[in-house]
Amino acid sequence: MKNKKKLIWWLPAVAVMVVIFLFSQMGARESSALSGGLVRRLLSFLEQIGLLPLSEHPRLADILEVVIRKLAHGCEYALLGGCLVLPFAFHLEKRGRVLFLFSAGFAALYACSDELHQLFISGRAGRLLDVGIDTFGACIGTLLVMLLIRKNLENI
Repeated sequence: MKNKKKLIWWLPAVAVMVVIFLFSQMGARESSALSGGLVRRLLSFLEQIGLLPLSEHPRLADILEVVIRKLAHGCEYALLGGCLVLPFAFHLEKRGRVLFLFSAGFAALYACSDELHQLFISGRAGRLLDVGIDTFGACIGTLLVMLLIRKNLENI
């Protein structure tokens, strides 16, 4: 029974990895439509409230789409890194720097496999820059969760 309880801690991390995989599985058009649609809604809102006349910033949508894509990369891996802290802490009984390295390192390895996966998707490319952004996000997420639960980790 104890091992089953330990395995439950892996479920959030596995769920995040499945979501990342599904996003990576999207073709270039589908992926661009998703982020492009978000950018169009954001810019439309800013224009409606009078903060941003689009006619004065014709390339802003393109720039924002890239920024949103990169932020999404960092955020999804921050979530993954954070979700990996508990299973490595409880299941493998890791602490401190080793816990950080296991959690962020595993997320970084998953980022590498994700970019490799994208090489086989129509219109997508595996980019080293994205691995770096993903790894940075994983480090931030791992660190935040470790800071939030550090006193509880000491008592385990």
